Amino acid sequence: MKNKKDFINPAFNEFELAWKEFFKNKPKPKTDEEDRKQQEEFIHWYNYERKQKDTGKTPAEIYREAYGKEPNKNSKEQSRMFDFAWDENYKEPDELLQEADKLIHKSKYKEALKNVNEVLEIISDDEEALLMKAEILNNLEKFEEAENILKIVDKEGDLKAYASFYRAERYFFEANFAKALEHMGDAYRQEPGNFDFVIGLANYFYLNRDEDYNKYLEKAKIIDKKRAERFLKKFWIEPKEIMKGSFTVIALENIDKLMGENKIEEAEKNLQFLLKNEKYLPKDIIKVFRGLQIECLLIRKGFDESLIKIEELINIDKNNPHSCFYKAQYFYDNSKLDEALNEINKCLEIAERKLPHPDFYFLKSLILKKQDNDEYIYYENKAKELMKGQKVLREAFKEFLGK
Repeated sequence: MKNKKDFINPAFNEFELAWKEFFKNKPKPKTDEEDRKQQEEFIHWYNYERKQKDTGKTPAEIYREAYGKEPNKNSKEQSRMFDFAWDENYKEPDELLQEADKLIHKSKYKEALKNVNEVLEIISDDEEALLMKAEILNNLEKFEEAENILKIVDKEGDLKAYASFYRAERYFFEANFAKALEHMGDAYRQEPGNFDFVIGLANYFYLNRDEDYNKYLEKAKIIDKKRAERFLKKFWIEPKEIMKGSFTVIALENIDKLMGENKIEEAEKNLQFLLKNEKYLPKDIIKVFRGLQIECLLIRKGFDESLIKIEELINIDKNNPHSCFYKAQYFYDNSKLDEALNEINKCLEIAERKLPHPDFYFLKSLILKKQDNDEYIYYENKAKELMKGQKVLREAFKEFLGK
């Protein structure tokens, strides 16, 4: 079997030999100007002075014999001549990544992505570039694209712990704190001595009101005290920062999605996190989150705990129709139909002063149906009418927004 090198163009073999020969004892250039000068000297020596081993002639001599004229810089004829051009804008991959990192810190994500893509065109499997691209895509909210990149690092990379780290970042941006904490913990378990993972886990525990955060914070200081102090000043996240922003709105959408996908445990963990920080939340949002927590408990048949949470919600706001609704649902699930009917009537009495939720009428129809009361048909139709009306309003709102 032929050696792989036998298939390479002889000119490239000669160029490789010449390169090693010329630069063997030369000092490494300290500046771009020195680098340029060395390469210009090499190209001249290679083309006009060095005799090639297989022909005994220089590339310039071979050119003269073949074409009967002197070679010039822009010769297009096939030959063993090599040209040299210095690109003032050329940057090494590590320079491009350093620039991308600075752009990320300035929130210039699209510019950073351009740099990283240039690196990946040169070295398609560079792990550092792949991870940086995933980080940028997370910040651009292109989460599925980021995940596809992280899957590559999962399979092939020595930096796969960072795949978990950037997944944590992704889920944090999506306000799914339960999954963010899970993946940050996974990154830490893979590399418990990694500063990024230790300080990241400390901050997440702090947000989650877990006193163990102190243990990880101290560990981070032992690993690198200066970095830890800088992180605390510039990057440490306080609960108040996220609870007063858009995080809670995104969290509500996320919890609604999780419950729709029947991921009740994950939804509950996120609700627990939010309610641990309820002192930073508006009162109306607290009531919504407490109501969703009760719904999760009722779905998984946690009746005793759900009743406690219902009473807590009633104490917060006696005129909240949802409190009576959840209590009616609790009694209904426990086959206490008279008590359920009494509570749903209270719910509707409060709700009908404004606009009742279709679920209120639907639950009343279910209770009456179980009691063999034909009035259930009226409330069932009422629920359907309201649901239809809400759908029309949603469609009109989407059309208004141009979606």
